[in-house]
Amino acid sequence: MRKNARYTNRRRRAFLCLLPIFFVPWPGVFADVTELRVAAIIATEGGSKALIETTDGEQQWYGLGDTIAGATITAIAEHEILLEGPGGRYRLPLRGDPTRVAEAVAEAPAPPSRHQAREFQFLSLLSEINSVGQAPGESYEEATARTLNSAIGLGPGARITAVGRVQVATAEEARRELQRQLGASEEAPVRITLDNDELEDLYLMPQ
Repeated sequence: MRKNARYTNRRRRAFLCLLPIFFVPWPGVFADVTELRVAAIIATEGGSKALIETTDGEQQWYGLGDTIAGATITAIAEHEILLEGPGGRYRLPLRGDPTRVAEAVAEAPAPPSRHQAREFQFLSLLSEINSVGQAPGESYEEATARTLNSAIGLGPGARITAVGRVQVATAEEARRELQRQLGASEEAPVRITLDNDELEDLYLMPQ
């Protein structure tokens, strides 16, 4: 009887130890669609991806057909994704608030987004932004700004105000910080914040 009691107690303790493992919530599993936010989108013919963020700050890349918060991703465009689940159909605009949509509204064109993601070969991009050549009558700062905008595909009047969380006041500061962050990791995206451009921010994604 004593042996059986000790065995039963050991089994009970083992079961209680396992309980926390089974009840630890995985990021996004219990999230509601309305609590999700799209942080970045890579729209390509080969397979578009969306970087989706939950309210607790967890981020993960998802593709077409993947499931999150009980809903399936049915479309990924440059400026938004569409999710469909038991609660209906939802539009998640890039860096905007999710909204429930009717079929007719879901098919309507959305305004251009001011938040984008573009793919680059980081080593090639580093080489381009470091190849600053001054034109006649052009200051070094003007040449640096022109080189940066050309390499990244920005408008001629665009100005980089931050690289990641680092604020920059000049094109040369932006170039140096870009050089540091692009060289630090060939896998992590680098976000730049813009002024005087059609975009507010741009994610530089590694190819």
